[in-house]
Amino acid sequence: MQNSYALFLGVGAALGLWRVAQAADPDQALRRVDGALWVLAGALAGARLGFVLSHSAYFQAHPAEMAMLPAGGLSLPGALLAGLGVGLWTARRSRWALRPWLDDLARLAFPLAAAALLGAWLNGVGAGAAAGWGLPAPDELGVTARRVPAQLLAALLLGLVTAAGERWARPGARAAWTALALGLSLLLAEGLRAQPDLGWLGLTQEAWASVVLILTGGLGTLVLARRKLNPSEWEGGPQP
Repeated sequence: MQNSYALFLGVGAALGLWRVAQAADPDQALRRVDGALWVLAGALAGARLGFVLSHSAYFQAHPAEMAMLPAGGLSLPGALLAGLGVGLWTARRSRWALRPWLDDLARLAFPLAAAALLGAWLNGVGAGAAAGWGLPAPDELGVTARRVPAQLLAALLLGLVTAAGERWARPGARAAWTALALGLSLLLAEGLRAQPDLGWLGLTQEAWASVVLILTGGLGTLVLARRKLNPSEWEGGPQP
């Protein structure tokens, strides 16, 4: 992981934590941010573990590199699974209402994902295919050429779709809509990649994760849009 990519991830995480704190009640802000930090740590560990498992033959021969995060190598499916698992554990431990807490995690996920996409574009991670009309950008080997700005287009799509659902106040709606936005943007980035690592049915692991996000977020959005609003539900969740 190059230093500038790590910097983008750090800035995105900081913005996400700030959004979590801003949305929380003043007496709950620190607890919410603490929970979000646990989710971030879990997602990072899961992202690395997922990458190691998907390249198990290499890491069996080079076990000392498993924990070398600066060398690069993160897995989107691993990050999503571990982050969600830690998020559910945190909600149970803290006795928080689940849907408002998932909305908080959506506030964290949006700037983090957008920053990751922009950092990937500048560092050649998942570089787009070569195109004469494209923008100068490096690939993973550092070779700069005119390429389809896959990650930049995905970040723009993520911002536009997320903004369209920003005013939804129903608990859980923000989480579902953000999952849909993430899935659409990441699937776009994968579809425009130059050399994807194809897997089952010709799709990458990241593409499959994007499909799951689209289906989950889309279904959740439809279900919540059709339900009658319960007046007892409110954005901050019940007081502990």
